Amino acid sequence: MIKTKFTYDEQSLIEFFSFHLKRKDKIRYVYYGISLLFAIIGIILLFVIERKIFGFITFIASAIMFLAYPSRTKRAAKKTSESRYKRAPQTIIFYDDKIEQHTDKQIIVYKWDLVKDVHETPKYIYFYVSKQGALIVNKATITDSEHDQLIGLIKNNKKDYYIYSR
Repeated sequence: MIKTKFTYDEQSLIEFFSFHLKRKDKIRYVYYGISLLFAIIGIILLFVIERKIFGFITFIASAIMFLAYPSRTKRAAKKTSESRYKRAPQTIIFYDDKIEQHTDKQIIVYKWDLVKDVHETPKYIYFYVSKQGALIVNKATITDSEHDQLIGLIKNNKKDYYIYSR
């Protein structure tokens, strides 16, 4: 059994939503794809068709779109955390066969089969239990030994596990 506590403060929620939008949400492919398309059109206009002004404007628009995505995700994460997720602290207990989430009002039990995948960042471990929802473990609240045990539980339950260095 591994017991953790998580407090839903604004910064931790911003970090979760930023992570989710940058790493998990598929809209980033559309965003970067459109940016790449504009870059290709800009290059074609510049060098093949020789419409320098239109090509340059299109190419600059591509760069702006590409560079704007990270700041857009940060703004969206901040807005989401401010508007929707004010919750009391909770306790998450990991067992060999289940995970219990203790809130101020109820206990929610998740079988390991419900965990879709697990993502570890330098500060958090996210246990995705739905497409957009995750149980969040703040690594500062667990010991190195508990961290190793938690990774063992993830591997024993054959969950996809991803580590991000930044």
